[in-house]
Amino acid sequence: MAHDIAKIKLAKPAKINKNVNLASMPGSSRSVADGKECWVTGCSNLHRGCPYWANKGYCNGKYVRFMSKNCKKSCNLCESAGPAQCGYKPSVRIVGGTEAPHGAWPWQAQIMTNDGYPFCGGTLVHPQWVVTAAHCVPGKSPGDIRVRLGAHKRKQNVGTEQLMKIKKIISHRSYRKPYGMAHDIAMIKLAKPAEINKNVKLACLPRSRGSVADGKGCWVTGFGRLSSGGPSPDVLQQVKVPIVSDSKCRRAYGSLIHDSMICAGLDKGGKDSCQGDSGGPMATSNIKSKVKSPEARPKYYGQRLGINFVEELWSNPGFRHLSCCSAQTSTLMQANFCEDSAVNCADYESYCKVNNWVDYMKRNCKKTCGYCNGGGDGGGNGGGGNSGGGGGDGNGGNGGGGGGGGNGECGYKPSARIVGGTEAPKGAWPWQAQVRSRSGFTFCGGTLVSPQWVVTAAHCTSGKSSSSIRIRLGAHYRKGNEGHEQDFEVERVINHHSYKRPYGMAHDISLLKLRRPAQINRHVNLACLPDSSGKDLDGKMCWVTGFGTLSSGGSLAQMLMQVDVPIVPQSQCKLAYNSIHDSMICAGLSEGGKDSCQGDSGGPLVCEFNGKFFLEGVVSWGHGCAAPGKYGVYARVRYLRQWIDSTMSSY
Repeated sequence: MAHDIAKIKLAKPAKINKNVNLASMPGSSRSVADGKECWVTGCSNLHRGCPYWANKGYCNGKYVRFMSKNCKKSCNLCESAGPAQCGYKPSVRIVGGTEAPHGAWPWQAQIMTNDGYPFCGGTLVHPQWVVTAAHCVPGKSPGDIRVRLGAHKRKQNVGTEQLMKIKKIISHRSYRKPYGMAHDIAMIKLAKPAEINKNVKLACLPRSRGSVADGKGCWVTGFGRLSSGGPSPDVLQQVKVPIVSDSKCRRAYGSLIHDSMICAGLDKGGKDSCQGDSGGPMATSNIKSKVKSPEARPKYYGQRLGINFVEELWSNPGFRHLSCCSAQTSTLMQANFCEDSAVNCADYESYCKVNNWVDYMKRNCKKTCGYCNGGGDGGGNGGGGNSGGGGGDGNGGNGGGGGGGGNGECGYKPSARIVGGTEAPKGAWPWQAQVRSRSGFTFCGGTLVSPQWVVTAAHCTSGKSSSSIRIRLGAHYRKGNEGHEQDFEVERVINHHSYKRPYGMAHDISLLKLRRPAQINRHVNLACLPDSSGKDLDGKMCWVTGFGTLSSGGSLAQMLMQVDVPIVPQSQCKLAYNSIHDSMICAGLSEGGKDSCQGDSGGPLVCEFNGKFFLEGVVSWGHGCAAPGKYGVYARVRYLRQWIDSTMSSY
């Protein structure tokens, strides 16, 4: 297939617009660095065994011979690409973020036109006050806009929404002073107080003298575009980004950065807010005070304008006072100034620092600012101000509440957890298996590592016959069918011969052979098995998934849950438990809060290396679920790899 290239001349020139544009041609002397990640797009068929569309590693060299034989001269690779490579997740990302679980961010507000078009975001900080960006409301009167609370879908209603009329709009008196987008903050007073419930809650306001540590992971949420100039999402999005130091931000944007701004994002780009997210929240959590402003899953960031493009705008006399914060990015994009220009998204996002304007908000909200539990003082500053624990991050609480997040208590997210986790996007973990009884009750998890083999925990299958067990693959819900589930009888159950030897839960692993191979597709795929001697895992962030209880002794999850946990050094794990064997590995946080739980047993602990996910652990045991000082304990797959290989090859 050498020189497999052709040129097609159109009968007439294409009309260049935001949906049709030109690809740049590289210079003939230019080379692409080894390991450089690139993108492949196309409209191939998605059937007949094609595992994923444009998946990383797809059409790998390993399958060239297979494709040469099976694709013949037409070479329609997606028609019959053969078995999927293990360890690849379908892409479920949106500008670095994910779909937010329903009700996960109950302070999120939509700023809408009277005819229902959402054009900006906002944050509920009091039952009658919403914080947004000043650039979202310039020249607008209360009769021009509405605020929608409790929404998970951009336009549709699911019964949890509250649509509010506006009584007053107050933009900061120094907006755009001394320059650019400084003081880009506004407050919207609702015509009546919002009803505080599990879908509508308050975000906490930080202390005015507090600070957020550089590198602190925070969350951005919104309904804005999924890419620069791209489509808007149907549901609320979330993404997690680190705070960037002021000095680093100023190196990116120079004198455009004012003290009223804060930056967040990655050097390499990829996570950001975008058009339509303007005015929405960027939030962090304060574990010490037990008052939390968003703490959940990946947040949603929007596209950022690149430095070159910004400098070009600043050289234009008509745009010298525009800023590069997320809000202004939205304004510029909506005005179509960027459609025909190159946009570099690898710079930092500017956000308005709420800390500096706590006093300003207090004056405008009067004594009710920081409403908590019926509008009391908040127990800290008097007068209903923003009090609370603080600590190094400077995240106080609206009122003194440290407890359970009852109605009206700011900063608490509803529990949607596999103990500290969130609902997994559909199809995100295609190797997840349900280990079930014949009646269909899911009692353990498992991991598909071969089309006919599932790894689970020995304590899940000890004493059980193969005829008493069923396996379900491709399921997102604990019960019910969506059409892509696969159910299997089990041909053989093989527990590790040294299970519980020399003591406790050592060698807690089992293999289940299915009566027939699973059909590999985008909903059902394989997790990779790690080498017995691979890279060091200490501190590595990995993922646990399952359908287990949402708290110790609590209710079972109705859909697949996910949580990220760090691998704990073996020495540290042995300090927490006396009975740690070499066949075990620990993961979790010393302060607790994230863990697997009852019913997750046998499920996967997977770690990502170079875009592929490897089964490093099998959920085994622990003291309680997510308890401080007590980690989750997993069967160590690396240690047990030889047994896995020899067992699968013997049967």
